[in-house]
Amino acid sequence: MVVSVVYGGKEEGNASAHNAKDIAEALISRGYDVHLMEFGDNIISKLKEIRTDVVYVCVQGKGYGDGTFQAMLEHEKIPFTGSGMRAACLINDKILCKLLFDRFGISTPKWDILSKKQFLEGNYHFEDFGFPFVAKAPTQGGSNGIEIIRSIDDISRIENVFGFDDPIMIERFIIGDYCTVGFYERNGQIVALPVVQFLYPAKEDKIFITGQAGKHTVIKCDFPSELEESILRTAKNVFNVTGAKGLARVDFMIDEKNHTPYVLEINAVPSLRRTSSVSQGAATMPQEAAFAGIHYEDMIEDILKSAF
Repeated sequence: MVVSVVYGGKEEGNASAHNAKDIAEALISRGYDVHLMEFGDNIISKLKEIRTDVVYVCVQGKGYGDGTFQAMLEHEKIPFTGSGMRAACLINDKILCKLLFDRFGISTPKWDILSKKQFLEGNYHFEDFGFPFVAKAPTQGGSNGIEIIRSIDDISRIENVFGFDDPIMIERFIIGDYCTVGFYERNGQIVALPVVQFLYPAKEDKIFITGQAGKHTVIKCDFPSELEESILRTAKNVFNVTGAKGLARVDFMIDEKNHTPYVLEINAVPSLRRTSSVSQGAATMPQEAAFAGIHYEDMIEDILKSAF
């Protein structure tokens, strides 16, 4: 079987390349004919040239893993891993996801839409929305296009976010524990991985937005069983209502005051990079799988098979 592991992305290109390399090595160890390939204008021609049987999608971000590449593959009827075009497009847009969460009663931080015109004309009442809040570019991943606005003095920083998208999203700043839940398909069934949380060496290193900055240790969560079950139920609901397929990761903040789990976002192309328990980036599904006793190569191969 010829497997093309395709990577690429503008802001997330480096992470995508590292992700693809680890996946390719795992599949080669299982005997697959693997080709690493960077996304480009002639990507479909290259895939056909080597008679690709299936594509392992590692492209990330706007114009890549946001349904763009998935749509091309669907049009050419080439099997690929992960969510289809429609779900990938929805999942990569934080505003669309928020609308869906509200529609299905999924707990998520208070949010609003802000256009560049509103911002420049100064007719948005930030005091009414409340401080602190987070300004987010809705189509970006990782720590790209994110600013914490703690007071009116920080408002000018929102202009940085408009460098990525217009309109953008503003979201209530949640102080608490960041945790995440991964899912992947194995033999036609969706497997929920253990809930994991981050531990930071110092309080000032703690990032309350996405948990994707600052050196941290990933551990299996030590939340009360009732809270953990609530997180898992909500994560499964998010996976289902967004139409995710094959694999995904759902990120939460647990409010330290009322212990409510709030969904931040879902990622349709989560990192599958092989990492240790101490990470400089986000928690990855392989770390979660390790807590469940699932071997890295087994998970990577199962995700590949789910493409069919």
